[in-house]
Order: sequence, then C-alpha cells, then structure tokens
Amino acid sequence: MVKWLRHAGARGDCGMLQAFFMQRALSVVCALLGGFGVFCVIYSFSTPHVAMQALILLGAALAISYFTKEQG
Repeated sequence: MVKWLRHAGARGDCGMLQAFFMQRALSVVCALLGGFGVFCVIYSFSTPHVAMQALILLGAALAISYFTKEQG
C-alpha cells in the first residue's frame, strides 16, 4: 500500500484517496450526529424542549447517510 501511495503522490493524482477519506469522515460525522440525536430523543422525555434539537440532529444524520451512499 505504501508503494501505491508513493506512486499516486508522484503523479499528483490523489483524488481517489481524498474521496475515500472524505467519505469516511462524513460517516463518522453521521454516526456522531445520529448518536447525539438518539441521546436527545431519550432526554426529551424529561425535558420536552430538547425534542426539536433531536429532530434536527437525526434529520442531518439521515441526510448525510442518504446522500453519501456507496455506489454499487
């Protein structure tokens, strides 16, 4: 793998590697937003004004996961 990275860097074509890291970063952000959204849903049973924040977080996580599906 190191040989491939060196070869890609020599040509200046790291687009696929950057796309891979961006997809993984969006996946991590989606997991964090979804996890915090679920926490807010559970917390909203005792504090109802947190429910809107839960909907926003879960909606953002859903949108990220929907628009960054892997092709194939």
